[in-house]
Amino acid sequence: MAQFSKRMHKALIITWLYNRQGLNLAKIAGACLYILVGILCIQTLTLFIPSQLKHPMQAINKPASSMALRELATVTEWHLFGQDPRHLPSSQLQLALLGILAANPSTASHAVIATPDGVQAVYSVGDTFPGGAILQQILPDSVVIKYKGRMEILHLPKYPAILDTLPEGL
Repeated sequence: MAQFSKRMHKALIITWLYNRQGLNLAKIAGACLYILVGILCIQTLTLFIPSQLKHPMQAINKPASSMALRELATVTEWHLFGQDPRHLPSSQLQLALLGILAANPSTASHAVIATPDGVQAVYSVGDTFPGGAILQQILPDSVVIKYKGRMEILHLPKYPAILDTLPEGL
């Protein structure tokens, strides 16, 4: 009986070691498989990356083509975030800005503008002048006009002489 228990004990130890080693081999094989799959994924992804990104220094040292410069110039003319009215050219239209009622919201603003024939009228954003110009924006001291696809600005005239003649209490 003692020999049977010794044999049984040895069999259990051998089975335990085999299972433990088998488990370790399965872990090692799984880890190798994950690494192999990762390498294959990286190689596959590099097929889709443009060559300029693979070698960034070569892309930096290349001069820009004239086509790319023309495309960049076109994009800058889009004015995606609007155009600063301070940098707009003065309007060449024969219009005279006589007064402004600036309000918030801007849809409630109005401008008094005289046309070349001397007719004065009150305009709001979106109104069209004789000749096809459109009032785009009303600012506190000027208006922005769109004429033939070009943005222009029309300023209120400065009247310093009138301000000097006002009574002192005002």
